[in-house]
Amino acid sequence: MTPRVVVPAMLVSVLIICALGSCTRKVAIDYPIVPSTLALRPSSTTTIGPDRSLETLLPPLDSAAVTTTTLVDFGTGTVTLNGVVKGPDGPVAGATVRIERLVADGVAERTVTADDQGRYVLANVPGGRLRVRAWKVPDIAMPKNVVVFAKESTTLNLKPERFATTDVRWASAPSAPIEGQAVNIVLQVSRRRVDDGGVIGFELISGLAVKLVALGALQPEGGNERLTDEGGRASFPARCNATGLGGIRAELASGEEATLELPPCLPIPTTLPPPTEAPTLPPVIVPVVPVDPAVTSSAVPVSAPA
Repeated sequence: MTPRVVVPAMLVSVLIICALGSCTRKVAIDYPIVPSTLALRPSSTTTIGPDRSLETLLPPLDSAAVTTTTLVDFGTGTVTLNGVVKGPDGPVAGATVRIERLVADGVAERTVTADDQGRYVLANVPGGRLRVRAWKVPDIAMPKNVVVFAKESTTLNLKPERFATTDVRWASAPSAPIEGQAVNIVLQVSRRRVDDGGVIGFELISGLAVKLVALGALQPEGGNERLTDEGGRASFPARCNATGLGGIRAELASGEEATLELPPCLPIPTTLPPPTEAPTLPPVIVPVVPVDPAVTSSAVPVSAPA
């Protein structure tokens, strides 16, 4: 029986061509849409605590050696504290001004109301460390207290800030969308608000119409307008219709806008087919011809198995 050698010549040629890049193909990856999660702001206000950093720089009161953990009496004295509450738009008429007297661990407080010119006054009080803060519902407040040491009548002008900005937070999934792939977008709308106690917090806005406008490759689907739920959230399906930036503008029914810098839409990956996908070709049968030693040849002989 004549021995034979199987040489997969055509198969080798195909693999060489693929390795040179002529056998590439686009592979569509269909990731599942992971439900987007967004940490909700609490419905209760988020307190900005008092700033006590300056208190250690002030001289102690004569009664500092007396330890107490209870509210102390504000008492009467010869000191008058006065000033003007002036916000970003000028004097704040009707602003609430809270003055706290600090005695060791004890605190006593008084509250006065600014007049039409934003002026406030608290007369006939004892001297010492005084912590002062002003606000006006719903959008004017001081994020930090002002602490002074008053030995005599003192003028202290207060400069609260405005906190009425709308906050739009967002999340999307998947984090790296691909051309042709569906994307899930969730928005949450809240607004900063100053409450009756001067606390600056957030309130979630429900029932607000939100509209998405595409600015790039990411396009909303199934209608681009939703109402926020009781948690201030609205969910939108979208799809990467092309590669490129996926920015979207959120237009609120309140007239405000926010630009969402979403991840860009990536191109569909281009990969080589795995070796198992190579076509199955019939083997090439090369007969082995006995070599005559008397014949001179430049051909390389093919040795057959024994």
